[in-house]
Amino acid sequence: MNGDSLSGSIQAREASAAELAMGAVSPQSSVGADVPADDAVLERARTDRRSLFDLDRFTSVLAEAELDAVVAFSGPNVTYTGGAFSRGWDPLQMVVTTAGGVQVLVLPDDYAQYFGEYSWVSDIRNFAVGEDMFSDGLNLLADVLIELGLSGARIGFEGPLQADWSRLLAERLPNAKRCEAAATLERARLIKTAGEIAVFRVAVLRTQEAMRAAWAGSRPGDTEKQISARVQSAALYLGADAIDHCQLQAGLHSTVAMSASLERPALSGDVVHIDLGAVFAGYHTDLARNAVVGAASPAQASIYQRLAEVQQTLIDTVKAGVVAAELAELNQQAFARVGLQHPWGAIGHGTGLSVHEGFVISEGCNEVLEAGMLINLEPSHIEAGDARYHIEDTLVVTDSGCELLGALLGGPLMEVIR
Repeated sequence: MNGDSLSGSIQAREASAAELAMGAVSPQSSVGADVPADDAVLERARTDRRSLFDLDRFTSVLAEAELDAVVAFSGPNVTYTGGAFSRGWDPLQMVVTTAGGVQVLVLPDDYAQYFGEYSWVSDIRNFAVGEDMFSDGLNLLADVLIELGLSGARIGFEGPLQADWSRLLAERLPNAKRCEAAATLERARLIKTAGEIAVFRVAVLRTQEAMRAAWAGSRPGDTEKQISARVQSAALYLGADAIDHCQLQAGLHSTVAMSASLERPALSGDVVHIDLGAVFAGYHTDLARNAVVGAASPAQASIYQRLAEVQQTLIDTVKAGVVAAELAELNQQAFARVGLQHPWGAIGHGTGLSVHEGFVISEGCNEVLEAGMLINLEPSHIEAGDARYHIEDTLVVTDSGCELLGALLGGPLMEVIR
């Protein structure tokens, strides 16, 4: 499905999402019998993740790191390498991948059953859930590594591991060269597969439509918490599995970064700031926008238009081969040109199975953009006595430029709460 038809599919459901945000309907009464194609993209990602993992690329990254094998423990990396969604660490879940492409799952009994249904990995070793599960699981992991001929190999373990875990592994594998592998695993995830990008196309549009539904369902005088609840409900209704974060504040309160939404009414003339992240099949969206209650003043409209101009300048520059630090420098120049000020050192980041994935786009970051990377750009300006202005978008890096996922809602104009 192309971007236009996908956007149309979502917009066709926007009215019912807005009604849901206002509490007018239940989710069951708004969903038809036919599953839209974009819903199928998300459901396939939840139940068959083969298109979301590139084993050849993964093993090439292991070779670059001179690792004979790697063991994943965290939610993002167990999900990525193991073939089913997991939050990782507790209960203990481990995925072994060798440089030759052999994979073994080492899981507690309940997760072994779950992964057995959805994962492409057929070799699953399980241990009992109970008070000894951590020692039992790590001993089983050591058995697997020895069985694979890795007792004297260079093995990357995603850490930081607890001290008693490290001691047990050292005792069982005294001749192995144990290395920290978290950075290697993140490096492997930087370049997305076509399947991952397809999921993000849907997820970003759904996140944007959740914002739009919340604006449509809100009225002057509604509180920050009410509007925040509407946007989160709309995101879940539109296909999100969970909410990662929802920073929503109005007016002067929005100038306090990372503050909680309050029972504070959003009044006529207030600029509302939202930074919303939702989880779709394990992948995290992260978008920021502004809306205005009633009508924007000329000064408010000018600030948002100039911020959108900065964002467009950055978007026009993104392509494979550009260094992240160059984008940060361009951001400073663009802000100076439009007479605004970016308050943070970072202007963006990689994204994927983690909200911030791989690298932060800032001065001194020498990461070279590559085709297939997903990055977020988020210029921001705090206007003293008024509000925080913030636009955050997700882009796919290509050889010739980039693909903007979604769109600047309203173009250079703020959405309106009427």
